[in-house]
Amino acid sequence: MNNPIEDFIVRHIADKHGITTDEIRRDADLFDNGYVDSLGVFNMMLSLEDEFGIRFIEDDLINPNINTVCGLAAIIAGKRGH
Repeated sequence: MNNPIEDFIVRHIADKHGITTDEIRRDADLFDNGYVDSLGVFNMMLSLEDEFGIRFIEDDLINPNINTVCGLAAIIAGKRGH
């Protein structure tokens, strides 16, 4: 792991599911693989907002990039100006 945003997302998912971080592919669809559902994504977004000092908007929820660790990290990085 080398991207702190991706690392945080992966750790969050692994902790919630009682699995190791190695089991989570960063390009895998988080919904299709059962890592998040409609309620889980909101809880995860609240954690991400707190951790990274950002705010998600409604449009972020329909952004297809939200479905993967890499895509979600890119959205967060964009909001942080990186």
